[in-house]
Amino acid sequence: KSDEDLTKIFTDILNKNVNVIIKCRSNLDYTKVKEKVKIEKYTTLCLFSGGVDSFIGLMESSKKYSNLSGVFIAHSDQAGVINIVYNINKLLKRLGVNLNTVCAPSIRPKKNKHGYSQLRGFLYVLCTGALSELTDANKIIITECGATMYQPKFGMFDSITHTTHPFIMDVAKKSIDYFRNKKISFITPFEDMTKAEIIAYSEFNQYLPETHSCISARFRDHCGICYGCVLRRLGAIMAEV
Repeated sequence: KSDEDLTKIFTDILNKNVNVIIKCRSNLDYTKVKEKVKIEKYTTLCLFSGGVDSFIGLMESSKKYSNLSGVFIAHSDQAGVINIVYNINKLLKRLGVNLNTVCAPSIRPKKNKHGYSQLRGFLYVLCTGALSELTDANKIIITECGATMYQPKFGMFDSITHTTHPFIMDVAKKSIDYFRNKKISFITPFEDMTKAEIIAYSEFNQYLPETHSCISARFRDHCGICYGCVLRRLGAIMAEV
């Protein structure tokens, strides 16, 4: 069944015929892997990108869940974002919130200019699922707002990333459950909220200037005109922040 679900995800998002076949390898000893990777035990992991939703989500989650850690997926070719999150992590440490970094391959390999950016949400959740196995966590928090989760097409020829669409999350959860051979809980606290509502709801708005929403991190600052910047500004204006 997991083979079929994964095949459907790749077919729907990439619009290509991709056939997935899962084969078990009996000679892999994951106990040795866990022994080599010395990592703390957590009950809850929260995806973190450095943007408004993930920052507020991580901070709010830290109040509700004990023994929690944020999870940042660092692409080898995204030095700008890595540097920004590195600086945000200094703030998180002062606020008493832990953040783990999981390294991922370049999002746009030189031999493939298209990369796998449309599958990044799926990748991030699976990476967090892998970390949940190493840390024994049983809950994953995904803090994107509803506008992103249910994002419609902007035009006839637009291509949607399906970042954390419920369908993507459903298959990701099935995959993690399958590979871990145990059930894990997904928590989506902002699924029914807009970015403006998230900002208005938060008590951590004083730290929002430290977050980063720009689609490009080339200049380590906001360009002010991309989709991420405009959505961020509109949300803040609506929330009177």
